[in-house]
Amino acid sequence: MLLVNGSNVCFSYPGSPEIIFEGISFSVYSGAKIGIVGSNGSGKTTLLKIIQNSAEKLKVGYLSQEICFSDNQSIRSYILSAFTDLGEIYEKISLLESKIELSEAEGFILASLYTDYSEKDGFTIEAEIDKKIPLMGLEYCDLNGKMHLLSGGEKTKVALLRLLITNPDILILDEPTNHLDTETLDRLEGFLGESNTGYLIVSHDRKFLDSCCTEIWEIKDKKINIYSGNYSDYKKCKNEKFLRALETSKQLEKQISKLEIAVDKTRTEANKMENFKPKRSFGKGKKICKRDAGSGKALLRTQNKQRAANAMSLRLGRMTELSDKLKPFIEKKRSLSFGENNLRNNTVLKIEKISKKYGDNTLFDEFSLIVSNRDRLAITGPNGSGKSTLLKMLMGIEKVDSGSYSWALQASIGYYSQELELLDPQKTVLESVLKGQLTEESRARTILGCLRLEKDAVLKKTSEISSGEKSKTMLASLLFDSPDVLVLDEPTNHLEIEAREALESALENYGGTLIFVSHDRYFVEKLANNVLELS
Repeated sequence: MLLVNGSNVCFSYPGSPEIIFEGISFSVYSGAKIGIVGSNGSGKTTLLKIIQNSAEKLKVGYLSQEICFSDNQSIRSYILSAFTDLGEIYEKISLLESKIELSEAEGFILASLYTDYSEKDGFTIEAEIDKKIPLMGLEYCDLNGKMHLLSGGEKTKVALLRLLITNPDILILDEPTNHLDTETLDRLEGFLGESNTGYLIVSHDRKFLDSCCTEIWEIKDKKINIYSGNYSDYKKCKNEKFLRALETSKQLEKQISKLEIAVDKTRTEANKMENFKPKRSFGKGKKICKRDAGSGKALLRTQNKQRAANAMSLRLGRMTELSDKLKPFIEKKRSLSFGENNLRNNTVLKIEKISKKYGDNTLFDEFSLIVSNRDRLAITGPNGSGKSTLLKMLMGIEKVDSGSYSWALQASIGYYSQELELLDPQKTVLESVLKGQLTEESRARTILGCLRLEKDAVLKKTSEISSGEKSKTMLASLLFDSPDVLVLDEPTNHLEIEAREALESALENYGGTLIFVSHDRYFVEKLANNVLELS
């Protein structure tokens, strides 16, 4: 059954001259398993929103990259808010239930709220939530706890659970694998593989796209190119198409070279024939005759040569134009690099018996660690184990409950936050990198260009760009500063595959100290010489 259909769709944001999509067409059928790929800023999230708005008569389960909730909202209330008014009613009930003693008026209000909650199937839905909690590995989670206290991965798990209890007709998931630990990722893959619900997924996770998708939509040059099969099939098809185009282009170039020689030769012969002047001849009595202008046949041969040269030249132009059109674009590999490490201290970071609790949840209990200069420490562990909290404590964003830590005095530290909240939404991409060093604009633009942020893109405010472009801006800022120590929290989230590879290469050659959190096993294996696993 056809769920969503778009024909010759064009789109640009109001007030912006930039065209995002130009004449795209698409169809989504029930049971479809579609993966959407494309470079950062190509319009993947925009396409998901277009499809969501086109599915007005359907129950759509939409997972955004940025999970939004109200201040101090409980986890259960957030999940229930998927249903009209239910989350708000639950919050009011919880508030009244928390009171030691209720007035008579408050008692009537609570009774009315219970009735309203029951009529909206609140208790039935709560039972359904409890049933589906194991699917996302949230058995340990207190649903009366607060959303803002959850880790990035836990927020994603809760948001996915919130979608699933609505029994949607179609799922639209924008980078669902960001922040998820390996165990939850496996569970999500298993659920999607067995589900009869159709879905569209934006992801840069190659393994995930291979496991979950039977169709790939590639967004490129304001168009959608549709490929059958999973991500590996798509890459194979793309490569074969590239090689065919390259071979056709090479054959054309050979023919063009031969034709160029033939054109030059024919034109040279035509010019010689045109400029040929016969010698004067002597008649009877040795009188000099008039110069022979040549026979009509000779003139005709000259004209034919010229016509042939012109026709060949015209054909050469058409073949050259066709060759340029068919020749596949080969993008130059752009390399990123951090500056030299000037730190001479042997010990870069010393952690002594730090402890940290959130309510009854103990994350660290007298935890100690020493990080030496040029160490490459990967911090791994399941969602909620305290990875991001540890980095935030080391950067002074979160306070330790007890214990202490110290950095080498001379160390310059660059911090990348997975939430991207360090970017000023009112500043442009270029301003975010320069940080007032206007004389360094050329260097800043070069770094941004290596991350495919070029020309007018660097003049956009960070509030106007995609999450992937925000990630690149943060990374460009670190590259620009060239710190002695890099503290990175999930740096590959949101990045397209090419940008991930460029970052991996830059970090491989980085001479400073690297402390990073990542769920990307390949990234960890490639870069870490020490692994700290939290549980």
